[in-house]
Amino acid sequence: MTTESRQSLLEITRAQAHDRCVVCGHVDGHTPRLRFAVADDGSVRATLQPDHAYEGYAGILHGGVIATLLDAAMTNCLFAQGRCGLTAELCVRFRHPVVSDTPLRLRACVERSSPPLFVLRAEIQQAGQVRAMAIGKFMEKGHTAATRMEDGGVPWAAGLSNEESMSSDVEKFFEQWTSDQIKMKQLAPEILRGGERTG
Repeated sequence: MTTESRQSLLEITRAQAHDRCVVCGHVDGHTPRLRFAVADDGSVRATLQPDHAYEGYAGILHGGVIATLLDAAMTNCLFAQGRCGLTAELCVRFRHPVVSDTPLRLRACVERSSPPLFVLRAEIQQAGQVRAMAIGKFMEKGHTAATRMEDGGVPWAAGLSNEESMSSDVEKFFEQWTSDQIKMKQLAPEILRGGERTG
């Protein structure tokens, strides 16, 4: 698929499934709040001038806002594949303050794809320095009902409530697919060891 095709897919998927998002949804029905562009390597990127209204400490972007931006970048990266993902886990490393008076660059890419599960990476750069980074685990929207994909849709556990069954399903998917700490070390050693990645 070409970069242009992925960009078109991102825009269509976001508009159909995520149009009210506080980060990338539409302000007036026409202009996205934050627009992500697909790069040739399949990652997505965006540039943003932070607003002082989103500071925590004076001059520093609030950590919750930073996490939201990283999550939005990864979500839009899935949109570029025509997929809608729900965040199951988000691990953020705040390496340096993200200041509110300097433009920032967002980047996200897929690290591992095993539908309906995905692991993505995102980072925020300012002045050429990685200020914050994250690894996110996503489950494709529509695959959170309590069914075992490998067993042809056999329920995980009869008698559970929908909420309990969904929670059980998500946990079992992730237990089978990965051991959290081992995979974090394999997929994001710089997050755990404090290394830097600027690619």
